[in-house]
Amino acid sequence: MNEDTDWWWIDYMEGELEPTTLPDIEFLLEKSPADRQNFESWQLLKSWVKEVDEASPSECLWSEEELSQLKLKTMSSLPSKSKGACQSSEVSLRV
Repeated sequence: MNEDTDWWWIDYMEGELEPTTLPDIEFLLEKSPADRQNFESWQLLKSWVKEVDEASPSECLWSEEELSQLKLKTMSSLPSKSKGACQSSEVSLRV
């Protein structure tokens, strides 16, 4: 992978590539096995990220009780000035 051109593949996958660059990218995909493999690697990475991102809440690693205990432990470790600021608003954890 080439850090200077990897952003092209990402923009191409997302449909955000500048129209003037599109013919060049399509030419590379057609003629260059190395570039085609690089692009396929980006597609695979995107699919893996999408799979992880779509994980259902039932796959959460911690129970509600464990999350509550973690929140209490975290809040109790903060200095008293920080506690007051946090206690005045709703604080929730997102996992």
